[in-house]
Formats: sequence, structure tokens, C-alpha cells
Amino acid sequence: MNLWMMVAILLAVCVIGLLLARFLFKTVGLRRGNALMVIGLSDSGKTCLFYKLKDGKVVNTHTSVKENYGKFVPKLIQGIPEKEIEVVDIPGHSRVRQQLINQYLPITKKIAYVLDASDFNASTNAEFLYDILTNRKLIDQYKPASFTIICNKADIAFYVKNHMKRELERELTTIHNTKKHQHQSIDEDVNIAPYPLMESKEFSFENWSAFRNIPINFEFCSVTKEKDETFIKMMENVVSDL
Repeated sequence: MNLWMMVAILLAVCVIGLLLARFLFKTVGLRRGNALMVIGLSDSGKTCLFYKLKDGKVVNTHTSVKENYGKFVPKLIQGIPEKEIEVVDIPGHSRVRQQLINQYLPITKKIAYVLDASDFNASTNAEFLYDILTNRKLIDQYKPASFTIICNKADIAFYVKNHMKRELERELTTIHNTKKHQHQSIDEDVNIAPYPLMESKEFSFENWSAFRNIPINFEFCSVTKEKDETFIKMMENVVSDL
């Protein structure tokens, strides 16, 4: 085997290795931490959930533009061994949330999006979810192990959960189509532009989950109830492998 053939083989191996590494990076992503990130619009119940996990009781909260962060052994969670978990509650104000989400993504393993089922606004929730579901850092670098959408204050559980899911999917389809035309009309750097939300004509959470290889599910509970068995069971599943 002559020198040039050896060089050609080495170059081919390097190229294949780089392509494989890029494929694995895109598919699996990098998980840099074990934290639970709690997000959602203001007054959806995020901070109440944070303190209920931390202290095991319902506390009065107020809207803030500062995140809550803590490491603690969660109260009320009986189905898992006692261990310290890491939780960050991101404020819902549009002026600060995206910056803080990107700041805490490197330590995040799971994401919980909380929405208020008693005062549900499909449009504003869908706008927030669109920014998350098309976030390049989340998809490429810090792919979460799971994404849970929590319908808080959902008393008629099955109907409420499925109704809100359909409404969100309808709104996300509309937002995607609008944004798609906007991106096509301007010369935008593909390396910083948001990822497309979907490949099909209509958005569904199931298709997005399969497309991005990130499990996504809907849950319902009432965070403000002192002892809500649905909340306890749901959070056992969410924090079990943090």
C-alpha cells in the first residue's frame, strides 16, 4: 500500500468519524445536569409548585422577575428514595424568561411547563411553547430527558387536558405557518434562526416528540390543594431519576 492510499484511507476514516459524531450529537444531544426546570406564564402555579416540592405545603406567592433555585429533598414524594434534587423556577415575564431559560439549560435534565387550566389562554401559552420547542440550544446541545406539560387547576381532568392539548396544537400550527413565511421573506442566518417546529401540515405534540426524540406528555393536577394524590404521583414520576 503506497503512501497516498494510506493518506486517502485516513482522511476517509476522519470524515466518517466526524459525520457520525455530528449525527450522534444531533440525535442524542448533551445532557449537562440533573435539574428540573419549571417554566410557564406568570401566575400559572410554577412558584407554588416549587415551594410545594421544597416544603411540602402550599404557600402564597407573588409574581417576580427573579428565578427561584434550590437543592433539597422533596417533601410529599413517598415513592422514591430520599435524595436531594435540583430545581429552578423560571419567571414567566416575557422580558426575562428566554435569557434565564438559556442560562439554566446546561444544568437541566427535565422540563415542566405549567399552565393554568382555570384561566387558559391558548394563544399566549402557544407563543411561549413555540419559543421552547424551536430553541436550538435545547434541541442541539442540552436535549432534556423529558418535557412535561402540567395542566394546573384542572378539576375535570380528562376533558380539560385533551381540550387544551387540541387548542395548543391548533395555535402552534398557526404560529408555525406565520413564522415560516416571515423567515422566508428575510435573509436569516440558518445557524441562529429557530428550528422549524414541524414537518407535517399540522402540529401535534406526538409528532414533535418523535421528530426531536424528546418524550413529551400532558399531566393534570391542582398544585394549590394541600394533599392532591394526582400531584404527588405525577411529581414522583417527574423527579424519580433526577
